[in-house]
Amino acid sequence: MLRRMTIAAVFTIIIGAALAVAAEAPYEEYFDQSFPLTSNGAVSLENINGDVSIDVWVRDEVQVQAVKRASSPELLAELAIDITATASRVEVETDYPRHSRGGRMSVEYTLMIPMAATVDSVELVNGSLRISGVQGGANIECVNGSIDARQLAGPISIESVNGSTDLWLDATWDGDAVSLEAVNGSVDVYLAPGANVTVDADTVNGTIENDLGLEVHKGKYVGSSMRGAIGSGGGRLSIGTVNGGISVHGS
Repeated sequence: MLRRMTIAAVFTIIIGAALAVAAEAPYEEYFDQSFPLTSNGAVSLENINGDVSIDVWVRDEVQVQAVKRASSPELLAELAIDITATASRVEVETDYPRHSRGGRMSVEYTLMIPMAATVDSVELVNGSLRISGVQGGANIECVNGSIDARQLAGPISIESVNGSTDLWLDATWDGDAVSLEAVNGSVDVYLAPGANVTVDADTVNGTIENDLGLEVHKGKYVGSSMRGAIGSGGGRLSIGTVNGGISVHGS
């Protein structure tokens, strides 16, 4: 995983040279559409530049709101939001022009999805993610940007290259696997009350802390590790960082 994310970081440098974040892009266009989705359907999103926010509601549909920004009317017209929607799946992709000639572009997303839906994939390059209330699990990859994930449940996978990760678990069910990996950035996990989970944490350059009574072992030369069971230990929590600390908190 770390090798793959290192490659992604190199890809970011290349992308960044051509698609600078649109901090000074004066042209804007708004997008607002909704799509039916079964309550336990799947949602995915890909974006290069721009923050993403995902919240839940009681409707069986996905609402996609976005703000497109670009440094010229021509680039704004070429910057496209492509959505593929079926009854069981909604896929959101951002299509950036191949030849931007140094122009600035970004798309900022706000999604509302059914609470029991699965966030099958969120892939971000330059942008932070805020996600809250999703109960069907989530699979997240973020290169440059922080991740704020609150009241999540189900199987969860979070991978980050540059940026902090904060995860609040709404529940940890027996058999669920929660995995967090980071290259440059801290990881903080907050367990739900009555959590039953086996913790497996390792860091190369960084400290490990917890308020659960688990023993932390320092490596002979580098790194630290922490392993132990909370409650019955039926779920699994795996955390790994290269440059960044790890903190696991009880309820």
